[in-house]
Amino acid sequence: MSDIYDQMMSYMEGKWVALAVALGTYLIGFTTSSRRTVNGVVVEDITLNYGALIAGPVAVVLAAMVALKLSRQPTIWGNRAVHYAILAGIAAIGVYHFLTSGFFF
Repeated sequence: MSDIYDQMMSYMEGKWVALAVALGTYLIGFTTSSRRTVNGVVVEDITLNYGALIAGPVAVVLAAMVALKLSRQPTIWGNRAVHYAILAGIAAIGVYHFLTSGFFF
C-alpha cells in the first residue's frame, strides 16, 4: 500500500489531481431529475447530481492525503502555509459539491 501511495501521491501531482476532481464536476456531471405532480401542480421535484455526490468526498480525501504527505516532508518548495491554504480550498470545493448534490434534500 505504501508503494502505491508514494507513487500516486507525490505532492505536486496529488494537488493537481485533487483540484481536477474538485473542479471536474463543473464540467462533467451526471444528474437525474424527477418531478411529481398532483392535479397539474408540482408537489415534489428531486434533482440528484451523482457526479458531485461522488467527486466531492473524493476531492476531500485526496486533499487530506496530500496534506498528510506534505506534513511528513522535512522541506518543501515554497511556503508551507500557502500549500495548506490551497488544499483547504480544494477540500472546501469538495464539501460544497457534496452538500449541493441533492442527496440531503
